[in-house]
Amino acid sequence: MPTTSCFDGFETYVIENERLRLTLLPSLGGKAISLINKQTGREWLDRPSGRPFQRPTNGSFWGDWDRCGWDEMIPTIDPCTVTLHDGSVLYAPDHGEVWSLPWSIYREDYQTTVLSVEGPIWPYSLEKRISLNGSTIQFSYRLLNKSKLALPFIWAPHPILKAREGMQIILPDSVDNVVVAVASTGWLGERDSSWNWPVAEVQGKLNSLDSMPALSTNRFQKLYVNPDLHCSWCMVLDPSTGEAFRFDYDPSQLPYTGIWMNAGGWAGEYQVALEPSTGYLDHLGEAFATGRCASIEAGEGRSWELACSIT
Repeated sequence: MPTTSCFDGFETYVIENERLRLTLLPSLGGKAISLINKQTGREWLDRPSGRPFQRPTNGSFWGDWDRCGWDEMIPTIDPCTVTLHDGSVLYAPDHGEVWSLPWSIYREDYQTTVLSVEGPIWPYSLEKRISLNGSTIQFSYRLLNKSKLALPFIWAPHPILKAREGMQIILPDSVDNVVVAVASTGWLGERDSSWNWPVAEVQGKLNSLDSMPALSTNRFQKLYVNPDLHCSWCMVLDPSTGEAFRFDYDPSQLPYTGIWMNAGGWAGEYQVALEPSTGYLDHLGEAFATGRCASIEAGEGRSWELACSIT
């Protein structure tokens, strides 16, 4: 049974079973602030101490606030303007619109909790259904276009995981190439640079791009699986304990896979995130122009699924 409580002045909503406990802040982007493996006691989501949750200003930069937990990003990741087919221009703020908004929440039945939100600039509604089954959280999404035009969009989950040195990013064996969305200056070259995976020769040295470096490395990168190499799952593995955080998804729904690794290079944080996505390289304007994002016709809906397994 879901339970409610309060944290930093925000109502929390806890969903749990015998193996997992997921804590949500519905009024703060519907974000998850805790994901605990009850079998081991491990907290997977990053939440630095001494950093209270506050209500963000709509349209502000994600990095100006708590920088943790698990948000939803739509209709973009990078802030940008997008020119639609009729010539109208819409602005899409940093990390999208909905992470800073209150979401509605209700319990549909014994197993399913539903959250929903309305786009404040872009005319859409987004619904997220959550159900727990053993060690797996099943997320079911439904996006409805309320405009009279087709709307392009990038959606991706944004689960900021606590990093540990030596954590590994595991991808299907067929993935042997990744592309840079953004990286520390002088580290992996410019945006759209391509590198071998999992080991790449960078500046004359072999680097394991799939392994989390020490915090003192002071670098970061956001990579995408080469868009010609669709994958249906991705995983963060902690070899020191054997524990893992895994996403499974349909590549026809989520054809792109992003990987964020931050070893102190951005804001001093130590984080890793997996981001299966409907769009490529974070910037909706660019993705729309190159045909590498999803689009939804006027008045229509679109659905997709994401399974998160904690072992």
